[in-house]
Amino acid sequence: MLISIVLLTMVLAVTLFNAATAPMLKKNLNLQDRPRVSVLIPARDEEANIGTCIEGFLSQDYDNFEIHVLDDQSTDRTRTIIEKFDEQHPKVQAIDGKPLPARWMGKNWACHQLSEHANGEILIFTDADNRPAPNAITHTVAYMQKLELGLLSAFPEKVTVTLTEKLVVPVVDMFVYAGLPLWLTYFSRFPSLAAASGLWIAFTRDAYQRVGGHQAVSNQIVEDVELSRLAKKNGIRILTAAGTRVVSCRMYHSFSEVWNGFSKNLFGLVRYKTMPLFILSLGLWTMCVLPYMTVWFASLRELSIAAIVVNIAIRMVLALKYSHPFWTSVILHPFGVLLTLIIGINSFFQVKRGRLQWKGRQIDMQVNGRGWVTQPLLKIGALYLLLGAGGLWHLLGVFQGVMHVLASPIMFGLAVWLFYECWRLYPRHERPKFAIVSISVIVVSFGIEWLGVQTGQIFGVYVYGQTLRPSIDGVPISIGCAWFVMLIASTAVAQKIAPKSCRGEVTSPIGLGDLTPIAFLVALLMVCFDLLMEPAAMKLDYWTWMDSHIPAQNYLVWFGLGFIFATIGLQTGVLRRPLPQIAIHFYFAQLAYFGLVLQAP
Repeated sequence: MLISIVLLTMVLAVTLFNAATAPMLKKNLNLQDRPRVSVLIPARDEEANIGTCIEGFLSQDYDNFEIHVLDDQSTDRTRTIIEKFDEQHPKVQAIDGKPLPARWMGKNWACHQLSEHANGEILIFTDADNRPAPNAITHTVAYMQKLELGLLSAFPEKVTVTLTEKLVVPVVDMFVYAGLPLWLTYFSRFPSLAAASGLWIAFTRDAYQRVGGHQAVSNQIVEDVELSRLAKKNGIRILTAAGTRVVSCRMYHSFSEVWNGFSKNLFGLVRYKTMPLFILSLGLWTMCVLPYMTVWFASLRELSIAAIVVNIAIRMVLALKYSHPFWTSVILHPFGVLLTLIIGINSFFQVKRGRLQWKGRQIDMQVNGRGWVTQPLLKIGALYLLLGAGGLWHLLGVFQGVMHVLASPIMFGLAVWLFYECWRLYPRHERPKFAIVSISVIVVSFGIEWLGVQTGQIFGVYVYGQTLRPSIDGVPISIGCAWFVMLIASTAVAQKIAPKSCRGEVTSPIGLGDLTPIAFLVALLMVCFDLLMEPAAMKLDYWTWMDSHIPAQNYLVWFGLGFIFATIGLQTGVLRRPLPQIAIHFYFAQLAYFGLVLQAP
C-alpha cells in the first residue's frame, strides 16, 4: 500500500502543477494579425450535431475564416443539412466525400480530402460534435502567434449526461491532466512527450505539409497523437492546452457508445504495445481501486485511508479545474477507473482480434499494422492472474497456509511453462542444445546455492526457511528453477530494450567483446529484480539473512552469476534467438507479485 501512496503522490504533484500552470485556451492573448483560417469538419451520420456545430463557428468573433464540411458517405440527413448551410452562408462550403480507399482510416481520409480544399494559412481540424465558444478561433490563432507554434491542440471540456459518460470520460481526461505536465509538450523535444486531441487540432499550413498531413498517418486510429509526435520529430513547436470554457464536446451519448468508442482508442494511446498497457492498468488498479478494497482490512486501514484521501484530492482538483462532474468523479472514482480498465482490456482484445467497428465501418486492423498475432493472450492473462492473486492473498492476509504449500510447486510450474514456451519456438535441431543449457543452469545454480548455504562465503550467511519444500541439505530443489526463469525472463526484457544487440543469426560468429554489453544488461536486469525480491522473500520465509541484513556481496554475486550464465547462453546461440513474448511477462508478473508482498503488513 505504501507503493500506492508514493505513486499517488506523484500523480497529485502533476495534477497540482497542471492546475496552477497549464496552458488554458481561454486565456486572452493579443492577435498580431488575422491570417486566413480554414475550419475543417469531417461528418459521418452527424445529423444531430452538425447544424449546431456549424452555427457555433458562424458566431465567431474572428472574421477571416472559411468553413469546409465534408459529408463522409453518411446514411442519414447529414448531407442535406450541410448543403443547406452551404446555400445560405458564403463562409460554408459543402464537400462530398469520396469512397474510402484501401489502407486508410475513415476519419483520416476525410481530413485529407478537407485539407485539399483548404485555402487558409492555419488549418483547424475539429469534430461535428464540438461546440466552439465565439472566441475559439481568436484564442487559437493568438496562442499560435504568441508561442510561434506549428501545432496547437486543445482538449475540449467534456459534456457528460448519462452515468456511464460521467464515470469513464473524466477518467480518460485524467490520463492527460494528471499524467503529463502540459508545458512539457512545448518545452520537451521528446516525441514520447507529445499529446493531442483530434477534437481540436490546429496547424500552420507549413507545419501540416512538413509532417506529411493526414496521409502520413493514413492507417492510424489514434491519428492525433501520431501527428503530434511527427511534428516533434520534425522540429515543429507544439503545445497541448486545456480547452475548458472555449471548446466543449459531448463525445458519447450512451453506454454502448462509450464502450465502443473507447474500445477503439484506449489501446492506441500506448501505441498498441502490450507491456505499457499492462503496466498502466496495474498502476491504475493499485492506485485507484485497490485502496478502496483494502480499507476494510484492519491491518491496512490507515495506509488505505491515506491513499483514498489522495485519490479524492486528485479528482476534486480535476473536477474544479476542468469542469468534470464533481460528485460522480469524487464519490464513484474507483468504479469509474475500474470500468475504464475493463474497456481498456476489451480494447486490447478487440484490436488483437481485428474486430473493431465504428460508425458502421469495419476497421481493418491488418491495415493498421496491428492484426491478430500468435501471442498467447490467455496465457499472459493467466500468468498475471495467478501471481497477482497470490500477491493479493499475502496483502490481505488470507490463504497463507495454501500459499506456503503451493510456493515450490508454482516455482516448478513456472519453469516448466517457460521452458515449453521457448522449446516450441526453437527449430528441432537446436532444441537439444537449449535443453542442455537450461538443465545446466538449473543444476549449476542449485550447486552454487548449496555451497552458499554450507559455507556462508558466496552470497553471505543465510538459511532457507520452511516455505520452499522439498529440499536437499537445506536447499530447496526448486531454487534452480527460479534461476532458470529469471535468466530467460531477463534476457527477453533485454531483447526488448536492445533488439539489435540481443538478436542475430544463431549460426553467425560473435566475439566475447560483442557479448559483454548484452550479458551486462541481462545481469543488471537480474540484479534489479533481486533488489525487490530479497526483502519480499524474507517476509515469505523463503530464506533468512544473518541479522536480517542483506549484504552487498549477495547482489555482486547475483550480477556475476547472471553475467556468466548470459554469456554462455549467448555464446552457444541459445539466448540469441528471439524468445517468446510471454517471457517478458514472467519478469514483470513476478515483480508485481513481490511488490504486492512488500506492501503486506
